[in-house]
Amino acid sequence: MKLGYGFERVTGTFERRETSYVYTVAPNGVGTNLVCLGDDACVDGEQFAGFRTVYASDSVNETINAHHAYLQDSLRFRRLTLRPGIRYATDNFQDNDDLDLRTAASLDLFGTGDTLLIGGVNRYHGRSLLAYKLAEAKLPNYTERRAKIAGTNTLGNWEPATISKSIRKYSELKTPYSDEWTVGVDQSVLGGRLSIEYIERKGKDEFASTISEKDEDGYVYTTLNNNGSSEHKEVFVNWERTWRRHFVSINSTWQETETSNGSYRDVLDGDDMLEFVSYHGELIRRIDLPRDDYNRGYIGNLIYRVALPYGFSFTNHTRYRSGFEALEDTDEEAEGPDGEPIAVYVKDKQPESWIFNWRLDWRRNLYRNHGLQLSLEVNNVFNQKVPAGAEEEIQTYELGRQFWAGMEYYF
Repeated sequence: MKLGYGFERVTGTFERRETSYVYTVAPNGVGTNLVCLGDDACVDGEQFAGFRTVYASDSVNETINAHHAYLQDSLRFRRLTLRPGIRYATDNFQDNDDLDLRTAASLDLFGTGDTLLIGGVNRYHGRSLLAYKLAEAKLPNYTERRAKIAGTNTLGNWEPATISKSIRKYSELKTPYSDEWTVGVDQSVLGGRLSIEYIERKGKDEFASTISEKDEDGYVYTTLNNNGSSEHKEVFVNWERTWRRHFVSINSTWQETETSNGSYRDVLDGDDMLEFVSYHGELIRRIDLPRDDYNRGYIGNLIYRVALPYGFSFTNHTRYRSGFEALEDTDEEAEGPDGEPIAVYVKDKQPESWIFNWRLDWRRNLYRNHGLQLSLEVNNVFNQKVPAGAEEEIQTYELGRQFWAGMEYYF
Protein backbone atom coordinates (compact mmCIF):
# COMPACT_ATOMS: atom_id res chain seq x y z
CA MET A 1 0.00 0.00 0.00
CA LYS A 2 1.19 3.51 -0.82
CA LEU A 3 0.19 6.72 0.92
CA GLY A 4 1.38 10.14 -0.21
CA TYR A 5 0.96 13.87 0.26
CA GLY A 6 2.00 16.79 -1.93
CA PHE A 7 2.07 20.57 -1.73
CA GLU A 8 2.49 22.98 -4.64
CA ARG A 9 2.83 26.75 -4.62
CA VAL A 10 2.54 28.48 -8.00
CA THR A 11 2.98 32.22 -8.60
CA GLY A 12 2.26 34.08 -11.83
CA THR A 13 2.50 37.69 -12.97
CA PHE A 14 0.78 39.63 -15.73
CA GLU A 15 1.91 43.14 -16.58
CA ARG A 16 0.98 45.63 -19.29
CA ARG A 17 3.02 48.77 -18.62
CA GLU A 18 1.20 51.06 -21.02
CA THR A 19 -2.29 51.23 -22.45
CA SER A 20 -2.30 49.58 -25.87
CA TYR A 21 -4.64 49.97 -28.85
CA VAL A 22 -5.48 47.73 -31.78
CA TYR A 23 -6.99 49.75 -34.64
CA THR A 24 -9.33 48.61 -37.43
CA VAL A 25 -9.93 50.69 -40.54
CA ALA A 26 -13.53 51.82 -41.13
CA PRO A 27 -15.11 49.52 -43.74
CA ASN A 28 -16.72 52.21 -45.90
CA GLY A 29 -15.03 54.86 -48.03
CA VAL A 30 -14.81 58.36 -46.56
CA GLY A 31 -14.09 60.47 -49.66
CA THR A 32 -11.13 62.67 -50.51
CA ASN A 33 -11.81 65.59 -48.17
CA LEU A 34 -10.88 63.91 -44.89
CA VAL A 35 -8.75 66.08 -42.57
CA CYS A 36 -6.90 64.12 -39.89
CA LEU A 37 -5.59 66.99 -37.73
CA GLY A 38 -2.47 65.05 -36.76
CA ASP A 39 -4.26 61.81 -35.83
CA ASP A 40 -1.85 58.84 -36.25
CA ALA A 41 -4.69 56.43 -37.05
CA CYS A 42 -5.81 58.47 -40.04
CA VAL A 43 -4.58 59.28 -43.58
CA ASP A 44 -5.61 62.65 -45.02
CA GLY A 45 -8.04 62.30 -47.88
CA GLU A 46 -8.05 58.48 -47.76
CA GLN A 47 -9.16 56.52 -44.69
CA PHE A 48 -9.22 56.39 -40.90
CA ALA A 49 -9.44 53.85 -38.13
CA GLY A 50 -13.08 53.72 -37.12
CA PHE A 51 -12.71 51.08 -34.39
CA ARG A 52 -10.13 50.27 -31.78
CA THR A 53 -9.75 47.79 -28.94
CA VAL A 54 -8.33 49.31 -25.76
CA TYR A 55 -6.09 47.28 -23.46
CA ALA A 56 -5.58 49.35 -20.31
CA SER A 57 -2.28 49.32 -18.42
CA ASP A 58 -2.47 46.65 -15.74
CA SER A 59 -0.36 44.70 -13.28
CA VAL A 60 -1.46 41.48 -11.58
CA ASN A 61 0.40 39.07 -9.29
CA GLU A 62 -1.36 35.94 -8.05
CA THR A 63 -0.40 32.84 -6.06
CA ILE A 64 -2.12 29.48 -5.67
CA ASN A 65 -1.37 27.02 -2.88
CA ALA A 66 -2.51 23.48 -3.72
CA HIS A 67 -2.57 20.33 -1.57
CA HIS A 68 -3.17 16.72 -2.55
CA ALA A 69 -3.10 13.31 -0.90
CA TYR A 70 -3.47 9.83 -2.36
CA LEU A 71 -3.89 6.22 -1.28
CA GLN A 72 -3.04 3.31 -3.58
CA ASP A 73 -2.83 -0.46 -3.20
CA SER A 74 -2.22 -3.57 -5.31
CA LEU A 75 -4.37 -6.66 -4.80
CA ARG A 76 -3.89 -10.04 -6.47
CA PHE A 77 -6.34 -12.92 -6.66
CA ARG A 78 -5.10 -15.84 -8.74
CA ARG A 79 -4.70 -14.44 -12.29
CA LEU A 80 -6.44 -11.13 -11.53
CA THR A 81 -4.52 -8.05 -10.39
CA LEU A 82 -6.35 -4.95 -9.11
CA ARG A 83 -4.79 -1.56 -8.42
CA PRO A 84 -7.38 0.62 -6.64
CA GLY A 85 -6.54 4.17 -5.66
CA ILE A 86 -8.05 7.44 -4.54
CA ARG A 87 -6.79 11.03 -4.71
CA TYR A 88 -7.97 14.14 -2.86
CA ALA A 89 -7.02 17.69 -3.89
CA THR A 90 -7.85 21.24 -2.85
CA ASP A 91 -6.42 24.75 -3.26
CA ASN A 92 -6.91 28.29 -1.94
CA PHE A 93 -8.38 29.60 -5.23
CA GLN A 94 -11.54 27.64 -5.92
CA ASP A 95 -11.50 26.00 -2.47
CA ASN A 96 -13.22 22.89 -3.86
CA ASP A 97 -12.86 19.39 -2.40
CA ASP A 98 -11.99 17.27 -5.44
CA LEU A 99 -12.00 13.49 -5.05
CA ASP A 100 -10.70 11.26 -7.85
CA LEU A 101 -11.07 7.50 -8.17
CA ARG A 102 -8.16 5.70 -9.84
CA THR A 103 -8.51 2.01 -10.71
CA ALA A 104 -6.66 -0.37 -12.99
CA ALA A 105 -6.97 -4.10 -13.52
CA SER A 106 -5.26 -6.85 -15.51
CA LEU A 107 -6.24 -10.47 -16.06
CA ASP A 108 -3.72 -13.13 -17.13
CA LEU A 109 -6.24 -15.03 -19.25
CA PHE A 110 -4.47 -18.39 -19.43
CA GLY A 111 -1.98 -18.02 -16.59
CA THR A 112 1.00 -18.06 -18.95
CA GLY A 113 1.58 -14.31 -19.28
CA ASP A 114 1.00 -14.50 -23.05
CA THR A 115 -2.48 -12.92 -23.01
CA LEU A 116 -3.37 -10.07 -20.65
CA LEU A 117 -6.70 -8.26 -20.58
CA ILE A 118 -6.31 -4.75 -19.18
CA GLY A 119 -8.68 -1.98 -18.22
CA GLY A 120 -9.24 0.95 -15.92
CA VAL A 121 -11.67 3.63 -14.77
CA ASN A 122 -10.28 6.99 -13.66
CA ARG A 123 -11.28 10.54 -12.90
CA TYR A 124 -8.94 13.53 -13.34
CA HIS A 125 -9.72 17.02 -12.03
CA GLY A 126 -8.09 19.95 -13.81
CA ARG A 127 -5.34 21.61 -11.84
CA SER A 128 -3.91 24.29 -14.19
CA LEU A 129 -5.77 27.12 -12.49
CA LEU A 130 -3.20 29.93 -12.40
CA ALA A 131 -4.21 31.25 -15.84
CA TYR A 132 -7.81 31.51 -14.63
CA LYS A 133 -6.83 33.33 -11.46
CA LEU A 134 -4.84 35.85 -13.49
CA ALA A 135 -7.75 36.25 -15.93
CA GLU A 136 -10.13 36.88 -13.06
CA ALA A 137 -7.90 39.65 -11.71
CA LYS A 138 -7.04 41.36 -15.02
CA LEU A 139 -8.82 44.45 -16.30
CA PRO A 140 -11.05 43.59 -19.29
CA ASN A 141 -10.47 45.26 -22.63
CA TYR A 142 -13.18 47.22 -24.43
CA THR A 143 -13.98 48.50 -27.93
CA GLU A 144 -14.41 52.13 -29.05
CA ARG A 145 -15.69 53.61 -32.32
CA ARG A 146 -15.78 56.98 -34.07
CA ALA A 147 -17.08 58.52 -37.28
CA LYS A 148 -16.89 61.74 -39.32
CA ILE A 149 -18.71 64.63 -37.79
CA ALA A 150 -21.81 65.41 -39.84
CA GLY A 151 -21.28 68.38 -42.15
CA THR A 152 -17.50 68.44 -41.62
CA ASN A 153 -14.42 66.62 -42.86
CA THR A 154 -13.03 65.94 -39.37
CA LEU A 155 -13.45 63.03 -36.97
CA GLY A 156 -15.46 62.82 -33.78
CA ASN A 157 -14.20 61.58 -30.43
CA TRP A 158 -13.77 57.93 -29.53
CA GLU A 159 -16.88 56.51 -27.85
CA PRO A 160 -17.75 53.05 -26.47
CA ALA A 161 -18.84 50.74 -29.31
CA THR A 162 -20.60 48.25 -27.07
CA ILE A 163 -21.16 48.65 -23.36
CA SER A 164 -20.22 45.28 -21.94
CA LYS A 165 -19.45 43.86 -18.54
CA SER A 166 -17.61 40.60 -17.91
CA ILE A 167 -18.39 38.76 -14.70
CA ARG A 168 -15.34 36.51 -14.43
CA LYS A 169 -15.47 34.52 -11.20
CA TYR A 170 -13.71 31.21 -11.79
CA SER A 171 -13.27 30.92 -8.04
CA GLU A 172 -17.01 30.42 -7.61
CA LEU A 173 -17.21 27.54 -10.10
CA LYS A 174 -16.72 23.81 -9.82
CA THR A 175 -13.38 22.34 -10.87
CA PRO A 176 -13.52 20.86 -14.41
CA TYR A 177 -12.85 17.13 -14.56
CA SER A 178 -12.62 14.19 -16.96
CA ASP A 179 -13.99 10.69 -16.57
CA GLU A 180 -11.90 8.13 -18.44
CA TRP A 181 -12.20 4.42 -19.08
CA THR A 182 -9.85 2.16 -20.95
CA VAL A 183 -9.93 -1.45 -22.15
CA GLY A 184 -7.36 -3.42 -24.07
CA VAL A 185 -5.35 -6.57 -24.62
CA ASP A 186 -1.62 -7.28 -24.37
CA GLN A 187 -0.72 -10.36 -26.44
CA SER A 188 2.47 -12.24 -27.27
CA VAL A 189 2.76 -12.24 -31.10
CA LEU A 190 5.65 -13.17 -33.43
CA GLY A 191 8.19 -13.12 -30.65
CA GLY A 192 7.12 -9.67 -29.45
CA ARG A 193 4.25 -7.99 -27.59
CA LEU A 194 1.15 -6.60 -29.29
CA SER A 195 -0.92 -4.06 -27.35
CA ILE A 196 -4.32 -2.79 -28.44
CA GLU A 197 -6.02 -0.19 -26.25
CA TYR A 198 -9.18 1.87 -26.52
CA ILE A 199 -9.52 5.07 -24.46
CA GLU A 200 -12.62 7.18 -24.02
CA ARG A 201 -12.53 10.40 -22.02
CA LYS A 202 -15.45 12.73 -21.25
CA GLY A 203 -14.81 16.22 -19.91
CA LYS A 204 -17.45 17.66 -17.60
CA ASP A 205 -18.04 20.92 -15.73
CA GLU A 206 -15.65 22.67 -18.14
CA PHE A 207 -15.53 26.45 -18.09
CA ALA A 208 -17.85 28.09 -20.61
CA SER A 209 -19.44 31.51 -21.03
CA THR A 210 -22.91 32.95 -21.47
CA ILE A 211 -23.23 36.20 -23.43
CA SER A 212 -26.49 38.06 -22.93
CA GLU A 213 -28.37 40.27 -25.36
CA LYS A 214 -28.22 44.04 -24.79
CA ASP A 215 -30.45 45.10 -21.93
CA GLU A 216 -32.49 48.33 -21.90
CA ASP A 217 -29.44 50.25 -20.67
CA GLY A 218 -27.30 48.96 -23.54
CA TYR A 219 -25.19 46.57 -21.44
CA VAL A 220 -24.01 43.15 -22.61
CA TYR A 221 -23.13 40.79 -19.76
CA THR A 222 -20.66 37.92 -20.06
CA THR A 223 -20.84 35.38 -17.24
CA LEU A 224 -19.02 32.12 -16.64
CA ASN A 225 -20.50 28.72 -15.91
CA ASN A 226 -19.68 24.99 -15.81
CA ASN A 227 -21.76 24.12 -18.88
CA GLY A 228 -18.81 23.13 -21.07
CA SER A 229 -18.12 19.52 -22.04
CA SER A 230 -15.85 17.52 -24.31
CA GLU A 231 -15.33 13.98 -25.54
CA HIS A 232 -12.14 12.25 -26.67
CA LYS A 233 -11.84 8.82 -28.28
CA GLU A 234 -8.59 7.09 -29.08
CA VAL A 235 -7.40 3.71 -30.35
CA PHE A 236 -3.73 2.83 -29.80
CA VAL A 237 -2.02 -0.20 -31.38
CA ASN A 238 1.62 -1.07 -30.68
CA TRP A 239 3.85 -4.05 -31.49
CA GLU A 240 7.46 -4.27 -30.35
CA ARG A 241 10.15 -6.90 -30.27
CA THR A 242 13.76 -7.22 -29.19
CA TRP A 243 16.13 -9.86 -30.57
CA ARG A 244 19.90 -10.08 -30.58
CA ARG A 245 21.11 -6.59 -31.42
CA HIS A 246 17.83 -5.33 -32.80
CA PHE A 247 14.73 -3.58 -31.45
CA VAL A 248 11.64 -2.59 -33.44
CA SER A 249 8.43 -0.84 -32.41
CA ILE A 250 5.48 -0.12 -34.69
CA ASN A 251 2.54 1.84 -33.36
CA SER A 252 -0.44 3.75 -34.66
CA THR A 253 -2.98 6.06 -33.04
CA TRP A 254 -6.43 7.12 -34.18
CA GLN A 255 -8.06 9.93 -32.24
CA GLU A 256 -11.11 12.16 -32.38
CA THR A 257 -11.98 15.06 -30.08
CA GLU A 258 -15.16 17.11 -29.80
CA THR A 259 -15.86 20.01 -27.47
CA SER A 260 -18.99 22.04 -26.77
CA ASN A 261 -16.92 25.22 -26.55
CA GLY A 262 -15.42 24.68 -29.98
CA SER A 263 -12.06 25.91 -28.74
CA TYR A 264 -9.03 24.33 -27.13
CA ARG A 265 -8.02 27.65 -25.64
CA ASP A 266 -9.27 28.53 -22.20
CA VAL A 267 -12.55 30.39 -22.61
CA LEU A 268 -12.04 34.09 -21.87
CA ASP A 269 -8.32 33.51 -21.33
CA GLY A 270 -8.09 36.47 -23.72
CA ASP A 271 -10.91 39.00 -23.88
CA ASP A 272 -10.72 39.07 -27.67
CA MET A 273 -12.24 35.57 -27.65
CA LEU A 274 -15.63 37.28 -27.24
CA GLU A 275 -15.35 39.24 -30.48
CA PHE A 276 -17.59 38.37 -33.42
CA VAL A 277 -16.05 36.77 -36.52
CA SER A 278 -17.43 35.38 -39.78
CA TYR A 279 -17.07 31.63 -40.33
CA HIS A 280 -18.21 30.43 -43.78
CA GLY A 281 -20.73 33.29 -43.86
CA GLU A 282 -22.04 32.65 -40.34
CA LEU A 283 -21.68 35.26 -37.59
CA ILE A 284 -20.26 33.63 -34.44
CA ARG A 285 -18.10 34.51 -31.43
CA ARG A 286 -14.38 33.82 -31.75
CA ILE A 287 -14.57 31.32 -28.87
CA ASP A 288 -17.03 29.25 -30.94
CA LEU A 289 -14.66 28.71 -33.85
CA PRO A 290 -13.93 25.00 -34.43
CA ARG A 291 -10.36 23.91 -33.82
CA ASP A 292 -10.17 20.76 -35.92
CA ASP A 293 -6.46 21.32 -36.49
CA TYR A 294 -5.92 19.58 -33.14
CA ASN A 295 -7.47 16.41 -34.60
CA ARG A 296 -4.66 14.68 -36.44
CA GLY A 297 -6.74 11.59 -37.30
CA TYR A 298 -4.08 8.92 -37.78
CA ILE A 299 -0.53 9.03 -36.48
CA GLY A 300 1.95 6.20 -37.04
CA ASN A 301 5.49 5.59 -35.79
CA LEU A 302 8.19 3.11 -36.73
CA ILE A 303 11.20 2.88 -34.42
CA TYR A 304 14.14 0.65 -35.29
CA ARG A 305 17.32 0.44 -33.25
CA VAL A 306 20.38 -1.71 -33.93
CA ALA A 307 23.59 -2.20 -31.92
CA LEU A 308 26.65 -1.84 -34.15
CA PRO A 309 30.25 -2.92 -33.57
CA TYR A 310 32.72 -0.89 -31.48
CA GLY A 311 30.08 0.52 -29.11
CA PHE A 312 27.97 2.27 -31.77
CA SER A 313 24.18 2.07 -32.12
CA PHE A 314 21.82 3.54 -34.70
CA THR A 315 18.14 4.52 -34.25
CA ASN A 316 15.62 5.41 -36.95
CA HIS A 317 12.27 7.02 -36.06
CA THR A 318 9.78 7.38 -38.91
CA ARG A 319 6.57 9.30 -38.21
CA TYR A 320 3.48 9.41 -40.40
CA ARG A 321 0.67 11.93 -39.88
CA SER A 322 -2.56 11.88 -41.89
CA GLY A 323 -4.01 15.02 -43.43
CA PHE A 324 -6.31 17.20 -41.38
CA GLU A 325 -8.55 20.28 -41.53
CA ALA A 326 -7.28 23.49 -39.97
CA LEU A 327 -8.73 26.91 -39.28
CA GLU A 328 -7.57 29.68 -41.63
CA ASP A 329 -7.81 33.44 -41.22
CA THR A 330 -8.46 34.66 -44.77
CA ASP A 331 -7.18 38.17 -43.94
CA GLU A 332 -10.49 39.46 -45.33
CA GLU A 333 -13.16 41.43 -43.49
CA ALA A 334 -16.94 41.30 -43.22
CA GLU A 335 -19.41 43.63 -41.54
CA GLY A 336 -20.15 42.87 -37.88
CA PRO A 337 -23.36 43.35 -35.85
CA ASP A 338 -22.57 46.99 -35.01
CA GLY A 339 -21.16 47.81 -38.45
CA GLU A 340 -17.57 47.19 -37.37
CA PRO A 341 -15.26 45.09 -39.60
CA ILE A 342 -14.70 41.54 -38.39
CA ALA A 343 -12.28 38.77 -39.39
CA VAL A 344 -13.31 36.03 -41.83
CA TYR A 345 -12.35 32.39 -41.16
CA VAL A 346 -12.67 29.23 -43.26
CA LYS A 347 -11.49 25.63 -43.04
CA ASP A 348 -8.38 24.62 -44.94
CA LYS A 349 -7.22 21.07 -45.69
CA GLN A 350 -3.63 20.17 -44.82
CA PRO A 351 -1.64 17.34 -46.46
CA GLU A 352 -0.27 14.17 -44.88
CA SER A 353 3.40 14.08 -43.91
CA TRP A 354 6.33 11.71 -43.38
CA ILE A 355 9.22 12.64 -41.10
CA PHE A 356 12.47 10.70 -40.54
CA ASN A 357 14.65 11.22 -37.45
CA TRP A 358 18.04 9.49 -37.09
CA ARG A 359 20.34 9.09 -34.10
CA LEU A 360 23.86 7.67 -33.79
CA ASP A 361 25.28 6.84 -30.33
CA TRP A 362 28.73 5.75 -29.17
CA ARG A 363 29.02 4.32 -25.67
CA ARG A 364 32.19 3.32 -23.80
CA ASN A 365 32.60 2.00 -20.27
CA LEU A 366 35.62 3.60 -18.61
CA TYR A 367 35.84 2.23 -15.08
CA ARG A 368 33.42 -0.14 -13.35
CA ASN A 369 30.00 1.53 -13.73
CA HIS A 370 31.48 4.79 -15.06
CA GLY A 371 31.31 5.57 -18.74
CA LEU A 372 30.93 8.08 -21.57
CA GLN A 373 28.27 8.38 -24.26
CA LEU A 374 28.42 10.61 -27.34
CA SER A 375 25.39 11.15 -29.54
CA LEU A 376 24.52 12.82 -32.84
CA GLU A 377 20.89 13.42 -33.86
CA VAL A 378 19.48 14.53 -37.18
CA ASN A 379 15.78 15.37 -36.98
CA ASN A 380 13.64 15.74 -40.11
CA VAL A 381 16.47 14.22 -42.12
CA PHE A 382 15.03 15.04 -45.55
CA ASN A 383 14.00 18.57 -44.50
CA GLN A 384 10.30 18.04 -45.23
CA LYS A 385 8.18 21.19 -45.29
CA VAL A 386 5.26 20.35 -42.99
CA PRO A 387 2.61 23.03 -42.25
CA ALA A 388 1.91 23.47 -38.55
CA GLY A 389 -1.63 24.69 -39.23
CA ALA A 390 -3.71 26.56 -41.76
CA GLU A 391 -2.12 29.16 -44.01
CA GLU A 392 -2.14 32.57 -42.35
CA GLU A 393 -0.64 35.89 -43.45
CA ILE A 394 2.68 34.29 -42.52
CA GLN A 395 2.60 30.49 -42.94
CA THR A 396 4.04 28.53 -40.02
CA TYR A 397 5.74 25.15 -40.36
CA GLU A 398 7.08 22.45 -38.13
CA LEU A 399 10.83 22.55 -37.56
CA GLY A 400 12.99 21.66 -40.55
CA ARG A 401 16.22 19.67 -40.51
CA GLN A 402 18.02 19.95 -37.17
CA PHE A 403 21.37 18.69 -35.89
CA TRP A 404 21.99 17.92 -32.22
CA ALA A 405 25.19 16.72 -30.60
CA GLY A 406 25.44 15.57 -27.01
CA MET A 407 27.82 14.10 -24.47
CA GLU A 408 26.85 12.17 -21.33
CA TYR A 409 29.01 10.89 -18.49
CA TYR A 410 27.25 8.17 -16.49
CA PHE A 411 28.16 6.52 -13.20
